[in-house]
Amino acid sequence: MSQENVDVVRRAISAYNRRDLEALKEVNDPDVGFIERADTVVVPNSARLVGRDGVETTARSAIVFRVLDGRVATIRLHQTLPEPDDVGIEE
Repeated sequence: MSQENVDVVRRAISAYNRRDLEALKEVNDPDVGFIERADTVVVPNSARLVGRDGVETTARSAIVFRVLDGRVATIRLHQTLPEPDDVGIEE
């Protein structure tokens, strides 16, 4: 693990703790998008994995944060990008 990687993660955690969404976006890959509606933020997630036999795959999911009174009230992991109704987002 490189020190640069550790620094990126520390900046991301610090931005999250400050609730500084703009700073958090700066340390994310440009392909990472945030979907913000009302009290819900959906963060699409992607991980590249290699199995024991060298088989590569990509796992996609979405992390859904619900914020109430300035605090994260719930965090849910969806293995696919959820539909707006699935996370309580009104169109």
